[in-house]
Amino acid sequence: MLSERMLTTVVRAMTDKTLTLHPVPEGALPDPVEGRPYTLYVHVPFCERLCPYCSFNRFPYREQRAHDYFQALRQEMRMLADQGYDFESVYVGGGTPTVDIDELCETIDLARDLFHVKEVNSETNPNHLIPEYLDKLKGRIQRLSACSPSTTGFCVRWTATRSTGAGKRSSSASARRPRTSSR
Repeated sequence: MLSERMLTTVVRAMTDKTLTLHPVPEGALPDPVEGRPYTLYVHVPFCERLCPYCSFNRFPYREQRAHDYFQALRQEMRMLADQGYDFESVYVGGGTPTVDIDELCETIDLARDLFHVKEVNSETNPNHLIPEYLDKLKGRIQRLSACSPSTTGFCVRWTATRSTGAGKRSSSASARRPRTSSR
């Protein structure tokens, strides 16, 4: 789509000026409350293309920029663990979290090493629902949601069972189809 390409080109040119990574000072967060369950939200702000309808914080994908971002993200996760936080679940949103599948997998593996994670949920794009990606996510993610409202108007949710790792796919087209005006 022409508007996506134009938007991506403009934002790509501005990214170096606006997306700067600064380390978070230790002790910037309050200490965790003992016995309280926590969920870790991981935001991956990179997309192959920037969709004009999306209002989420996102930037055009560049390999080195994403690598630096994931490294900083993993460092912040270590700081949370050192501060005593523990997470039962992880939700990875974006952007497109699977835009760099190897960095995502390394980050999920670290979360499981640092915390007592029982479930990981992630968003993706339909073009990433390919065997190569799904094989890497097997055993790492229990729920994968792929939405493409700009083109198909529906969402597909893939749920892995914990016992077998087999996938179950469900479509929620009617629930997610964009409304059209009758006027």
